[in-house]
Amino acid sequence: YGSAGSDHCETSLTVIDVEPPTITCHDYNYDVGGTAYFGAYTTFYTSYLASAYDNCWLTGTPADAVDFQGGEPTFGCADVGTVQPVTMTVTDDSGNTATCDSQITVSDDMYSCKPTVASCVSSLTYDADPGSCSKDLTNFVNDFDNGSTGESISKMLTNSWPYVGTESLTLEVTGYGSPYMDQCTTEVTIVDTEAPYISCVSDITYYVGMSAPLEYWDIISSWGDNCCGDVTTTLQANDVSFGCSDIDTTHTVTGVVTDGSGNTATCDVPVTVLDTTGCCAVIGTVPSPPPGPSPTRDEVNPPGPSPTGPSPTGSTQSNGDPHFTTWTNEHFEFHGQCDLVMMSDPSFADDIGLDVHLRTKLVRFWSYIKTAAIRIGNDILEIEGWSDANPARYWINYEYQGELNEIGGFPVTTTPRGGKERKYTIDLGSKYPGQ
Repeated sequence: YGSAGSDHCETSLTVIDVEPPTITCHDYNYDVGGTAYFGAYTTFYTSYLASAYDNCWLTGTPADAVDFQGGEPTFGCADVGTVQPVTMTVTDDSGNTATCDSQITVSDDMYSCKPTVASCVSSLTYDADPGSCSKDLTNFVNDFDNGSTGESISKMLTNSWPYVGTESLTLEVTGYGSPYMDQCTTEVTIVDTEAPYISCVSDITYYVGMSAPLEYWDIISSWGDNCCGDVTTTLQANDVSFGCSDIDTTHTVTGVVTDGSGNTATCDVPVTVLDTTGCCAVIGTVPSPPPGPSPTRDEVNPPGPSPTGPSPTGSTQSNGDPHFTTWTNEHFEFHGQCDLVMMSDPSFADDIGLDVHLRTKLVRFWSYIKTAAIRIGNDILEIEGWSDANPARYWINYEYQGELNEIGGFPVTTTPRGGKERKYTIDLGSKYPGQ
């Protein structure tokens, strides 16, 4: 009502927001393997963990205002299968805050914490399957495993049929974990322990002087082996042949089959020895003395001066083929295999005996003189001829010798006759050896 009618004044008014925002947390599934399958997340999205509201508008958006209290958490394989509380916070423009806990389920849906790892034993050895040269290892996979790990793993061999020998086999392990497949190797040895097959003829008749030395094909009729490698067929004794001393007797000859792994099989065949050619007849026998006591040395060589004039000599000859001319100039043609008795004197040197044989060898459709043998007493000297490949050699009592000085007590002189030929001279001047 005054004269001015009206007036005004100013007052400073401060409005304070003391109301905290509202925050709501949500449960969350976190996969440590970095996969987003089965509803799990591979990173943390704060807007998924919590939502916020404020009576006053927040700076930015409500989602931007939500954060982790104490920083973003980290989880690993040790946390798989657990539920971890994570505190979320929101702050409005007035500094009012609110918090809540989000329950984080830690998972490993793709088993990244259980990678597939293959582990193998270093080596294995098996016998080959019967009748086979290999081994079916389909049902032996677990033999190769040395503690392979992973989730729900399965195992297989990349090669389940190894052959005899040694090779590296691969075990393949697969599972749910990443990596989903792993491999390892084992040295596998397959051993052939099965003997080969052998079948022999039922029996053989061997004719002295007509039959060649027996070979394996004469004895073994068929053979085979579970493996396709080298198979060796032999006779248990090489160069099986029979002579005059074997006539009318039966001998056993064994055939042998050996496979590439050293397994053997044998079979025996009876061999009957006959002489239908008469080759064992004596050729040129020195006449035996009349019955009675053997003469003494003085009776054979009376004391006194030695007689003058040349000593009586005789000769017989043959080349490599068995064509013979005897001391009486009889000529013989012979093709066969046996001991040809050139001379036999059982009463020689007080009955110690003296025999000379030629031993022929049959080679299919021809024969040749292989060795000459002389027996004095209990000693036998056998001499083999020479060829470009084999120089002359000799045996005393079936053992190969070096130097030769005597036989049966009688001195022997060896005279070289060219590079490959020797002349053996046995001094039989006295029928009393060593005197």
